[in-house]
Amino acid sequence: MNRLSNYFADEPESEYGDFYVVAGLFFSAEVTRETAKRIERALGRWLPPRWIVFHDRVGSRYRVRTNMIRSLVESTAAQRAADRRHERAREQEEKEDRRPWDD
Repeated sequence: MNRLSNYFADEPESEYGDFYVVAGLFFSAEVTRETAKRIERALGRWLPPRWIVFHDRVGSRYRVRTNMIRSLVESTAAQRAADRRHERAREQEEKEDRRPWDD
């Protein structure tokens, strides 16, 4: 088991941290909180700009039309952990509901 422990991350969420996901018709990007706030301010203006330029968490530059942005979603480590727990509980429930001949 000691040899295998190198292949498993201790806390995989620690490297991801908290971020926001900007999603559009043909793209999605993980951005920092500051970038998300800037995008949200621009989209909330009475006359939003036609185009918006921003960088994702790894430095890629995006230039998209503001009317193509469909959502801006927060994703924290705690939320993702809760989602995984929920998914495991749902899968366990489905497994318990299966009949022997369903396999």
